[in-house]
Amino acid sequence: IAFTIDDGYADQVRVAGPVFAEFDCPVTIYLTTGFLDRQLWMWWDRIEHVFEACRGRSIMTTLHGTALEYRWDHEDGRRTAILDFTARCKLVPEGERRAAIERLAAAAGVDLPTLPPERYAPMSWADVKRWGERGMSFGPHSLTHPILSRTSDEQSRTELVGSWNRLCEMVQRPTPVFCYPNGLAEDFGPREVATLQSLGLEGAVATTPGYASVTGFHAHSRGP
Repeated sequence: IAFTIDDGYADQVRVAGPVFAEFDCPVTIYLTTGFLDRQLWMWWDRIEHVFEACRGRSIMTTLHGTALEYRWDHEDGRRTAILDFTARCKLVPEGERRAAIERLAAAAGVDLPTLPPERYAPMSWADVKRWGERGMSFGPHSLTHPILSRTSDEQSRTELVGSWNRLCEMVQRPTPVFCYPNGLAEDFGPREVATLQSLGLEGAVATTPGYASVTGFHAHSRGP
């Protein structure tokens, strides 16, 4: 069994760290290194912050040329709006996603702070060092957590190379396995695989939604 956690939020060491340590469970946290460097906060958290800070009960905006109108009368409706806008942002080019979140904030009358509010804060590099000494492992998860397949060739390479290099600077024994942001099959491709191979990484982690079953395990373990 492999325990993995993504991104590098503060509560992943503050809350989860003692639990894994108590039961001596190995765990790898895949770090978005620009997040730990306080250069950004996660784009989906920015979306959530805008909707939750909006004093009205509706927002009209645009995304990649499509007009969107969100209205809600209760918190469930607000949550549905957050999930819908976030899902749509995963399907557009990286530059448009950033611009769309700024338009959303302007339409909602919400100022986005440069640094994340406490609830969205990252762990520190000091946390990484301390918990690394207690048995946690840390691997690369990009610089800014974009959907890699929606980025340019230059940004894709920068995200992978920069994340790994920064991790090697800050972690004594980084895990040489990359974790693809979002991680679905359409979120990365041969371009990213080639870059990771050129860095000498041993593998990468993707996502297949669902549950592992005994039947499925035995079917795959037998091979073709």
